[in-house]
Amino acid sequence: TSPIPKKIKEINGIIEKWVETSLEAGDISQRLASWMIKEDSRPGYDYCNYKVHKPQANYPGRLITSGCGSPTENLAAWSDYYLKQLVVDLPYVLKDSSEFLYQIQKFNLTQPEKINDIILVSWDVVAMFPSIDNVMGLKACHDLLEKRDVLFPSTTSILEA
Repeated sequence: TSPIPKKIKEINGIIEKWVETSLEAGDISQRLASWMIKEDSRPGYDYCNYKVHKPQANYPGRLITSGCGSPTENLAAWSDYYLKQLVVDLPYVLKDSSEFLYQIQKFNLTQPEKINDIILVSWDVVAMFPSIDNVMGLKACHDLLEKRDVLFPSTTSILEA
């Protein structure tokens, strides 16, 4: 028989413990607690996104893991909601290419005397997220979460999610 149902049950058990602890701490409501546990979940799945614009490299693929429908889907959405807010005000985060172009234009208009002193560079970061050490990533998130004006939900609940 398949080990998948047993593994999903095990994962749901871990989530149920987190829900219980977070409810007791007042970090989530009963309604949110009910939403967190997905009884009808299925395993996440992997698929490959081929880089068709790179034929010289034999069309390398980027592995993508989807958590849609998985036991952790709602828990991930909840923690993502709070973690996304941490980067909005960081001075070195750009949301897209348009913002990058806007920042260059703004710099050119506000500091024209420095235009000749600037060297524009770019990087093609390979496998950035899989390369981030878990301990370092959690520490960075912890430090930013502790700087919030309102420490709700608790840093511990967000990081453990």
